[in-house]
Amino acid sequence: LLSLFVLWVARRPSTPSMSYGFHRAEILGALLSGLMIWALSGALVFEAIRRLQDPPEVAGKMAFIIASVGLVANLVMMRLLGSAHSHTQNLNVRAAYLHVLGDALGSVVAMVATGVIWATGWRPIDPLLTFVAAGLMLFNSWTLIREAVEILMESSPAHLDPVAIKAALARIPGVIEVHDLHVW
Repeated sequence: LLSLFVLWVARRPSTPSMSYGFHRAEILGALLSGLMIWALSGALVFEAIRRLQDPPEVAGKMAFIIASVGLVANLVMMRLLGSAHSHTQNLNVRAAYLHVLGDALGSVVAMVATGVIWATGWRPIDPLLTFVAAGLMLFNSWTLIREAVEILMESSPAHLDPVAIKAALARIPGVIEVHDLHVW
């Protein structure tokens, strides 16, 4: 829902006070989404620690079925996000894709954990796999957050070398000095 709202805001026309338009809303939305993934990962780790200390009873079969339905729903969402707009072209859509990917990973973890619990009764598998899932979510969202912050801080694009650009400009006949170079 956050990503859909952000897409709506970003498409609004420019105004006299917002003369560049609202395109940066996509970057803010991606940053917020990435930070939400971090918060969710923290909550998962907290809950996993609690469950490791006192593993609750788990209705393995029912939890497996619910996790399977969740996985199917997340795979459908991933497909829609991938086909609606490439998740690599729009940081906001990529953030939504990562959110859904994290949910899908959570469903897989729940399926594996509940399958093991259902088959063997070994309950610590649930929090142990939750630690792995939370770590993967943090790792995958790091790039998203870093890119959003770099864009908001107006750093040079990663594929451009400002030092090389400055040197190339300085080699142009008639150029005496290159200063105050901004690459964006």
